[in-house]
Amino acid sequence: MRTFVLAAFLATSVLTSGLRAQAPLALPFLADFETGPGGFTVEGTTSFAHGVPTGAVINTAASGSFAWVTNPSGLHAANENGAIRSPTFDFTTAVNPYVRMKIWWNCEADFDGLNLQYSTDGGLSWVTVGGFGDQVLWYNAASIVAAPGGDAPGWSGRNLTLNGSGGWAATEHDLWALAGAPSVQFRLSFASDGSVQDDGVAIDDFSVFDAVVPFPGSHEDLRVITGVGGFEDDSLGSEIKAAPLGAPVTVRIVSPEGTYTNAPFVLLADMYSTLVGYPIKISPINFPEVHVSSSVVVAVNGYASAGAFGLYWVIGPAGTTLNFSVLDPGLAGLGVLIQGMVVTNTARNGFFAISDGRVFTF
Repeated sequence: MRTFVLAAFLATSVLTSGLRAQAPLALPFLADFETGPGGFTVEGTTSFAHGVPTGAVINTAASGSFAWVTNPSGLHAANENGAIRSPTFDFTTAVNPYVRMKIWWNCEADFDGLNLQYSTDGGLSWVTVGGFGDQVLWYNAASIVAAPGGDAPGWSGRNLTLNGSGGWAATEHDLWALAGAPSVQFRLSFASDGSVQDDGVAIDDFSVFDAVVPFPGSHEDLRVITGVGGFEDDSLGSEIKAAPLGAPVTVRIVSPEGTYTNAPFVLLADMYSTLVGYPIKISPINFPEVHVSSSVVVAVNGYASAGAFGLYWVIGPAGTTLNFSVLDPGLAGLGVLIQGMVVTNTARNGFFAISDGRVFTF
């Protein structure tokens, strides 16, 4: 997570925007931009406009007719460095805040691009939300030359080079660092270099809300992302996944902002009965908690989830993936709740950080 402070000579548009005296908006908030710009304003050198997309590639809104687009009827400009800036929001009572939106990008790969940033000080400084690939469909480029918002990661690419979005992409990201903040603004920053113009980017259906998660952790820089059959999904609502007999299953533990990169970790696994509706934890006397470490091959009291995990002892820079398969028919009707844990005195509670839980049902 990097913070960017605006130099005084660049602050004119920010100070002007900061004169808006509206009270912070309560959550949840959703703007589909059908009746207007949704309280968003333009700043910097940009072709962003609220309108009906009619470009050669970006030619429709995600919902309805209107969206925010870099030049709705044509190509973005050369040497852009600007943004659309949201209204101010009140996160005072938020516990598990999230942002969700739909985006379409079609711009020169690794040279032009878009990212999302937030400010809690009225726009004096900005922090980039998330990092390269840290959640599903979040930032596909690690280092954009034009540096939108003064930072490198973001969404970049075009259909001609097979790395554009190819249409509207629904994406979301947690905003745990903002829980309790009384004043939060966002900006979607787009920057381009001096060559190769294309349709650019578009934003629609922007929302911020306090999410409900079924198995909350400590909401720090630690995530467990699960997948079945080679497909990972970390979106809200995907916390519980069915794992058919014989299916390859992945568990990836990652520290998106690098707080716990290279730190030792342990996976905690609890067995549940899933035959009674909502998962009910089975007595640990019969199904003891399983701690995954570098010296343990995982099996739960004979109900083997399958072979050995590919075991590692530290979180890699891009996360660490454990692979296994569902082999034992005796697992039918059971589920396993998995959480990642790092024991460290730098955690928020001074002892450990633990991820939100993810469940496989069999």
